[in-house]
Amino acid sequence: MKKIAIVCVNYNNAIGLKNKLLYKIPSELRLFQNKTTLNSNKNKKQNIMLMGRNTFNSMSNKPLKNRFNCVISTNADNLQNQFSYNNLNFFNNIDNCLNFIDTNRYKFNNLFICGGSSIYKYFIDNDLLDYIHYTKITNPENDFGDVFFPEIKNLKKFKRQEIVFYKDQKAINNFTKENLKINYQFEVYKNIFKQFMHNNKINDIENEKWIMDNYSDNNLEEKKYLDLLNEVLHYGEKRETRNSITISKFSSKLDFDISKSIPILTTKKIYTKGVIKELLWFINGNTNSKILERDNVNIWKGNSSREFLNSRRLPYEEGECGPIYGFQWRHFNADYITSTSNYENQGVDQLQNCIDLIKNNPKSRRIFMTAWNPCQLDEMCLPPCHVSYQFYVSNNNELSCCMYQRSGDLFLGIPFNIASTSILTYIIADLTGCKPGKISLVIGDAHIYDNHIDAVKKQLDRVPYSFPKLKIENNNYTKIEDYKYEDFKIIDYKYHPSIKADMIV
Repeated sequence: MKKIAIVCVNYNNAIGLKNKLLYKIPSELRLFQNKTTLNSNKNKKQNIMLMGRNTFNSMSNKPLKNRFNCVISTNADNLQNQFSYNNLNFFNNIDNCLNFIDTNRYKFNNLFICGGSSIYKYFIDNDLLDYIHYTKITNPENDFGDVFFPEIKNLKKFKRQEIVFYKDQKAINNFTKENLKINYQFEVYKNIFKQFMHNNKINDIENEKWIMDNYSDNNLEEKKYLDLLNEVLHYGEKRETRNSITISKFSSKLDFDISKSIPILTTKKIYTKGVIKELLWFINGNTNSKILERDNVNIWKGNSSREFLNSRRLPYEEGECGPIYGFQWRHFNADYITSTSNYENQGVDQLQNCIDLIKNNPKSRRIFMTAWNPCQLDEMCLPPCHVSYQFYVSNNNELSCCMYQRSGDLFLGIPFNIASTSILTYIIADLTGCKPGKISLVIGDAHIYDNHIDAVKKQLDRVPYSFPKLKIENNNYTKIEDYKYEDFKIIDYKYHPSIKADMIV
């Protein structure tokens, strides 16, 4: 049984005046009814509405229909005799009410706490809430009230999962009876700390500070990725695309400081071997996925299968990818024959040009490489998604990178791209005597595939750990092609379990 506080507050965080609700807002009342009668339980059990006597009075002393009403009052015994509804019970105190609910929990679905202030305070102070459903009225002028929603001292325990914006032209001020135009937003917050304690079977309250310090507030950068995931999931545009139905948002940006840690996401295990092996494959200009598959890295297997190559009308042998990323990085616009052909001194070596500029002209605004070559797109098994990279050397010798990505699979692809861009920047910094600085990803079409939705929701329920560190053990190389997989050590990588999802080709 989930314990959910549901509350409507004005701009001043007030919930009532003179024992009455501040407003009558038709759309908000419908929202309240929908949320508190919604039943995901197959047995069609009722939700419980727990409230104080004044809140009950504000509802004309009638219980809410299709819900079981529990009212707290010091005069409970007398009141019980006055009312004869079969969905209404009175209790002298909250503890007695909770004992009743616990004893009869198999009869009910979820518990909603709907006021007043002292009832909310009891559940907040005792950390009993799983969710808070806020209706926040945003009109600044509507700031009256004499009863307020209590302060949540550990608000960082709660993570916002949902936000929807509303306008209501028919709202009524319950005291002046004037009609108002009310703007409000409905927000859902989840108690991630309580969930973390439960999932990790931790019940020692002495661990609270340590957990809060390490898991709730210190990885704001991964939280921004999760916020983008959540935003696209709830407010993205549904689109039928080349390979699937997606939920999409145009033009997003993610920033990461890589000076002290490496942004390998922690809310699911990232396949770091695949990230590094693929990156080195790009760096060496390789275009045959069989090289990766020999190391059990199957990232490109689907896009270089016989079936997929036939769909692109490409005559290559299976595994051949055409002039994709690594080829454009090292031999831009050279005539492509096969992956085994000799391309020495052919095309433009953009990656080496970037390295040379960083060494010799670090203030240049042309430290740039692109994989987007319109002349050869039809020869590629897949046009590039992470299209271009621009490097920047700061006055304190920090190397940063801004990567533009035309198309980003938020669940599977973007976590890979974040890690890969970071490691590429580390390698070039190591080779040129710079320090790692920052990376930015600018994503054109950021999307979630429709068959990834359940996996996304599972990831959004998790709390990030701290990012790990990256150490390059052999830093005596003079050429970028010399780096090997064994040179990279990821330190203190703590993560949640993998979440399986099919890659869409």
